[in-house]
Amino acid sequence: MKRKSFIKNIDFIFLIPVLLIIVAGLLALYSSTYPVVTSETSSLVYKQITWVILGLIVMFVMIFIPIRVIYALSYTLYIFGIFLLIMVFFIDKDTSGTSRWIYLFGFQFQPSEFAKITTIIALSRFLAESKISQNNVKDIIISFVIVSIPMILIREQPDLGTSLIFALFLFPLLFWADLPIFSLFVIIAPFISIVAISLSTSRIYIFLIWMVILTIILYLSKKRLWVTILNYMVNLAVGITAPYLWNRLKPYQQERIKNFLNPGMDPRGAGYQILQSKTAIGSGGFRGKSFLHGTQSHLRFLPEQHTDFIFSVFGEEFGFLGVITILGLYLMIIIHGINVASFCKNRFAGYIAVGISSIFLIHIFVNIGMTVGLLPVTGIPLPFMTYGGSAMISFLAMVGLLINISINRLKY
Repeated sequence: MKRKSFIKNIDFIFLIPVLLIIVAGLLALYSSTYPVVTSETSSLVYKQITWVILGLIVMFVMIFIPIRVIYALSYTLYIFGIFLLIMVFFIDKDTSGTSRWIYLFGFQFQPSEFAKITTIIALSRFLAESKISQNNVKDIIISFVIVSIPMILIREQPDLGTSLIFALFLFPLLFWADLPIFSLFVIIAPFISIVAISLSTSRIYIFLIWMVILTIILYLSKKRLWVTILNYMVNLAVGITAPYLWNRLKPYQQERIKNFLNPGMDPRGAGYQILQSKTAIGSGGFRGKSFLHGTQSHLRFLPEQHTDFIFSVFGEEFGFLGVITILGLYLMIIIHGINVASFCKNRFAGYIAVGISSIFLIHIFVNIGMTVGLLPVTGIPLPFMTYGGSAMISFLAMVGLLINISINRLKY
């Protein structure tokens, strides 16, 4: 592709919002380390800039890789991603007992971030070659298997939050593959049953209300009697076995969920992060306290402020206007990604665009939902803002794929 032609065709609706969000993240990162400067904090911004530069290089490489090459290598990349996830179990665990990183030549990276891309690509190829329908149960099961393998490996690291990302981006892809709404509902309903019984203080009332709603939906669907009974019994069984699933969670995961439901139960312990994050964002008001004047972050009331809670730092200093601006930029990326997928003539590329847009949406929803107390605390990074090399490079690689697809959306 000639230089002028490339610049003319490149999709700046993807690129410009991403660059603006990166700048906002760097400002928030700098502020989160100010005014306390140590040998560790002073290098965070420089390290992040390095990751951004490397990520931009990877992004431009992804733009020039032909879609047919990505298609041909899709399953090979997926297998390689699984191999890397397995390798982390053969590496010494850190002091917290986790195995999430691979160390190579003085650098470390998180294979789970790479696996998001490879799984999306492999699943997109499978869906592009399949005919998904409610009668084609085999292909639906295979789709679940493709996602479940990396999901289980990441869960055992243990990293429950990241593993759930894999479960969530499957549903938008199945919907894009024209799986009927009722079939999607049947798949999602058991997860809703788990949430319903978990939210009940007595473990029964909200679950019973959900079961009534489920009964009405199944009745209105006018499916065969055995289909209705089977779905009802599955959800009932899930509700009964939920306590067992609860006991399978790690103690810190249980604490996060408990403090999500009631942050005030341990305001100086596990609930401290959520309370301080809400305080920081709320204290920003309409215009914010201005850059470098956030009291919650500078006085170190907010834990993990340069990683999981970077949005809280930004919200305190730039206020409602800054938050709305960032959310608007994210919305531009997601909507345009779906729009590109809808006009893409290549089914494989279209599925990738939907999958990547879904990953962005899930990360944004979960991370921001966590910082404002709507969701439990997880280690899910906020795209282009959270400190970390693996996530930054992975997200920018996805942007490169989206721009590549946008440029070639009219090609088969």
